[in-house]
Amino acid sequence: MASHPPTAYSTVGTLRAFLSGKISHYFGWSGPSLTFDTACSSSAVAIHTACKALQTGECSQAIAGGATLLSSPYLYENLAAAHFLSPTGATKPFDVSADGYCRGEGIGVVVLKRLDDAIADGDFIRGVIVGSAVNQNSNCVPITVPHAASQAALYRKAAQQAAIDPKTVDFVEG
Repeated sequence: MASHPPTAYSTVGTLRAFLSGKISHYFGWSGPSLTFDTACSSSAVAIHTACKALQTGECSQAIAGGATLLSSPYLYENLAAAHFLSPTGATKPFDVSADGYCRGEGIGVVVLKRLDDAIADGDFIRGVIVGSAVNQNSNCVPITVPHAASQAALYRKAAQQAAIDPKTVDFVEG
């Protein structure tokens, strides 16, 4: 966009704030249409928010997910200058040799419904979200570093909402 003269479509076509609205407008959807930018947690926050909208009856079906498309080298350069990116190239979560992360592009979405509605409609059900929660780290570590106590509190909250014993969980995706 920076290398072209402004047009009537420049802003609407490039600002993140317009993304979800443009998709809803195209398909004629009328429920909440939100764009989140919470860094690495944007997709999870979108899915959490969609689940809450389904629970409250704000909508009967939701599409939630995320996209990362990097169209400029500047983000990489700035992240490298701040030592966010791994100099060894691979992200190594929960590993003592972790030295940053590796950026990538991708798009993923899920279609969500209340379980009773999905069953009644004969939908193929790939999974059930029984609880979700979001939070922000305590101000004890740098903003980019997970804080164990904050993450544990979030885990307990999600487990409580799901009415499950946290000790019975075999796998957690973070």
